[in-house]
Amino acid sequence: MKEYDRMPGRLRLVAGVATITLPNPKRAAEGEQSLASSFATIQRVWLKSDAKFLLSNDVADLYLVSEIMQIRMLGDEDRNGLIGMYEKVQEWIENVKNATNPHFDEVHQYLFDVNIYLKLLLPSGKRP
Repeated sequence: MKEYDRMPGRLRLVAGVATITLPNPKRAAEGEQSLASSFATIQRVWLKSDAKFLLSNDVADLYLVSEIMQIRMLGDEDRNGLIGMYEKVQEWIENVKNATNPHFDEVHQYLFDVNIYLKLLLPSGKRP
């Protein structure tokens, strides 16, 4: 078994993007379906009202948004395909970001830098 295959799913995704290796298409499709289902549930159940936060600006919001921020490492087209239809989820992410800045941006600076680097490396906006 390769070292890559021993990594937890999230680390495999990051390692795959960083080394430009293609993920297993079946697993990638399953992951996309699971992520879409999660976004739909967040939007339908937790953000059904006009609430700005899931749990009134709680650390749980920050934790979950930080996990979701990892999809910034995908290309714009892929990222928009995953989260683009979930407007309330996107608004919620911005609410959490705005409520916790400048610390939010400081903590996520690595992701922002990697995203810029990958855009320079693969300018098409679509990443493997």
